[in-house]
Amino acid sequence: MTLQEPDRLWLLTTTAAYPALYRAELVGVPEAMLRWKPSAREWSLAEVMAHLADTEEEYVTRRVLPILREDRPAIAGFDQDAWAVERRYNDQDPMQNLARFARWNAELVRILWTLEEAEWQRVGIHSERGPVTLADLVATLARHHASHLNQMRRVKLQYLSRA
Repeated sequence: MTLQEPDRLWLLTTTAAYPALYRAELVGVPEAMLRWKPSAREWSLAEVMAHLADTEEEYVTRRVLPILREDRPAIAGFDQDAWAVERRYNDQDPMQNLARFARWNAELVRILWTLEEAEWQRVGIHSERGPVTLADLVATLARHHASHLNQMRRVKLQYLSRA
């Protein structure tokens, strides 16, 4: 994927906005709502926030930085559902995870702001998707952020609508 400068700027400003957007979804939410799961297979708000913090760290440390530092590094996929169980996401503090997400997000945005066009085109070899550019990964992450923001809103509405 080739990103023109306006697209990169939009991705960067949107990515930088997510800590505040997630904070708005979590502040003042009762503990019961934070831990409530719509079903056994769906995540609670606490689990979503833990996943987001882990994913942001994963993107910076095991995707973005290796792509920038190495020639076509291997990028391992991960099992998010296994992480949720193994790491006990629903027992974690969502506000602490929000703070951790915000720190990794700020680092990601700081790195991305410094990149030249050629660096956006650097490639890693993803274990499930094959060759991916840094631009591909950042666009995927932007979709990921939007999807989980919508998920958080949906879970809150489901909680309020439960019988």
